[in-house]
Amino acid sequence: MGIILMVLSGICFSFTGTWTAFVAPYGVNDLMLTILRLFSACVLMGIILLIKRADFAMTRQQVKASIIYGSLGMTFTVYLISMAVEKMSAGATSLCHYAYPILVALAGTLICHEKFRANKIIAAVLMISGLLISNNGGSMNLEGTLIALFSAVTFAFYVFGQEHSAMAQVEPFKLFFFNSLFGTLAATLIALISGQFVIVDIPEVYLFMFMGGAITDLCGTVFMTLGIRKIGATTAAFLSVLEPALSNVWDMIFFHSALTLPSLVGMTLIFAAFLTMAYHPSKTKKA
Repeated sequence: MGIILMVLSGICFSFTGTWTAFVAPYGVNDLMLTILRLFSACVLMGIILLIKRADFAMTRQQVKASIIYGSLGMTFTVYLISMAVEKMSAGATSLCHYAYPILVALAGTLICHEKFRANKIIAAVLMISGLLISNNGGSMNLEGTLIALFSAVTFAFYVFGQEHSAMAQVEPFKLFFFNSLFGTLAATLIALISGQFVIVDIPEVYLFMFMGGAITDLCGTVFMTLGIRKIGATTAAFLSVLEPALSNVWDMIFFHSALTLPSLVGMTLIFAAFLTMAYHPSKTKKA
C-alpha cells in the first residue's frame, strides 16, 4: 500500500512545474502564483473537512511543527519551483528538484541515525546519474538548476518533518489544511511587504492554479503523507521518483519538447532507482 500511495503521489507531483509553464505567457509574478495555488488547495481541503465534520483542533506543538516544517517548506518549494520553471522547462526543473530524496536520506542518517542501506545508496547513485545525464542533454541552465536544487532542500525539510516532528501525529487531511493555510498567509505577507501583491484579473491563471492546488498540492501531498506513515520518509521520498520522469512526458505532450537520447537515458536510470527501492523489503509502519 505504501508503494501504491507513493506512485500516486509521484504522478500528482509530476505536474508541479506544468501549471506554472501554462501561465508563463501571462506574466503573473511567481509569488502570486504561489498564493493562488496554496489558497485553492486550502479552500478545497477546508470544504472536505467541513463535509467530514472533522475536528480542527491542534496542540501547540502541532501548530508549531506545521508552521516550521509544513507551511514554510511548502511555500518556499512552490515559490522556487515557479521561479525555476521560468528559467527552464518544467521537466528540467523537476529533475533537479528531485535531489530531495537524497537529502531526506542524509538527514535521517545524520540526525536520526537511520541506516543508509545498500539499496538507498544504489538508488541515490542511479538518481544522481539520471539527473546529470538529463542535465547534459536537456533544456537546463545554471540559474534555473540552482533554484530548482534549492527547492529540493526546502522540500526535503518538509518531507523530513512529516515523520520526525509533531506533524506525524496529525490526521493527514487536517495537517494539509493547516500547512496550506499557514503557507498562504506567509506567502501573502511576503508579497505585501515586497510589493509583489497584485489583483490577478486573468481567468486562465485562476483555472490553472486551481488545478495545481487540487491535483499537485492537495492530492500529491496527502498521498505522500499517507505513504510516509506506511514506509517512512526516506523510503517514501525515493519511491516518488516517478515524478521527474513523468514531468518530461508532460513536457513532450503539452509543450512539444523533444525527447533527446540523454533525457531518455536519464529517465531510464530514474525508473531503475524506483525499482531498486520498490523491490527491496522495507519495514511497514503503522498508519
